[in-house]
Amino acid sequence: MNWIPSLILAPEKVERFLKSAEKNFSPLRSPSNIALHVEEPDAYKTGAPQNIELLHRLLNASLLPVHYAGGVSTVHIAELLFTLGVSKVVLEAVHLTKPERAAHFVGRFGENCVPRVRERDFPSKKSLFETVDLFKKAGFSRIIYKLEGTKPINDTQRTMNRFADAWGSPWWLEVPFIDSFDCNAEALSRVNIEAIIAPVERFLGAKKMK
Repeated sequence: MNWIPSLILAPEKVERFLKSAEKNFSPLRSPSNIALHVEEPDAYKTGAPQNIELLHRLLNASLLPVHYAGGVSTVHIAELLFTLGVSKVVLEAVHLTKPERAAHFVGRFGENCVPRVRERDFPSKKSLFETVDLFKKAGFSRIIYKLEGTKPINDTQRTMNRFADAWGSPWWLEVPFIDSFDCNAEALSRVNIEAIIAPVERFLGAKKMK
């Protein structure tokens, strides 16, 4: 199973992460980790990065490709992030509800843009899966499904099965915690999960996948 450590882009968290990285911190060294997912909560109000200097430091220090999530909703901001050295830009589903808008991002950036869906952004599961179908038709090669709350993964197995059927290609699962991982890698791969995005702080003390 591949992993994508997730880090909040905030001064104290980045400083702690960089100091740990100097000591051979596993999220940067393990071959099973394929990227570093950087989340900037302060950017969601404007849809643009708020701390470019800090992001630039992280990009220079990371041994992994860096993915950025911060409410990006315009091609201009995506281009800025790619110029800085970001490998992939995460796009929120709520900004891509029109087929032509989704297709525009795909046409411009291809697999370097990845849409992310969350149940709370949709009034019903029907509308969520209609959006997943829209992204599939637009040509996105990957998609992120973000779990929220504190339920173990097994409690949402039915939704994940349906999500996998709707998408039909490899996808990434984002979780807010990893203490409750009682699923094994085989069970997750059966629903075509290619990688799990999980908080970097939890990696050293997390249970290993069976």
